[in-house]
Amino acid sequence: MPEAPPLAAVIRQRADGHLKVAVSGKNDILSAPRLRVILEGALSDGARLVEVEFSGIEFCNCHGPGVPVGARRRAPDPATALRLVSVT
Repeated sequence: MPEAPPLAAVIRQRADGHLKVAVSGKNDILSAPRLRVILEGALSDGARLVEVEFSGIEFCNCHGPGVPVGARRRAPDPATALRLVSVT
C-alpha cells in the first residue's frame, strides 16, 4: 500500500468572512504540531467561523482528532466557532 503524503493545508477566506481550511494527507503524531499551528492561526484571524474540511485526509490515527479540539480550546475569542466537515 502506498504511503499517504504529508499534511498539507489550504486556507481560503469565504465571501461571508468565514475561513475554510482544507487539509489533506496524513493526520498523525508527526503532522499534529503542523496542523495545530495552522488551526490556531486560522482561529486567531478574527473570523467568526473556521470550517476545517477533512475530505483530503488519507490517514488519521488517534492523535489526529485531538488537534482541532485543542486548537479550539486555545482560540483567543471564545465565540469563534470551529466546524469539522467531511470527517470519515
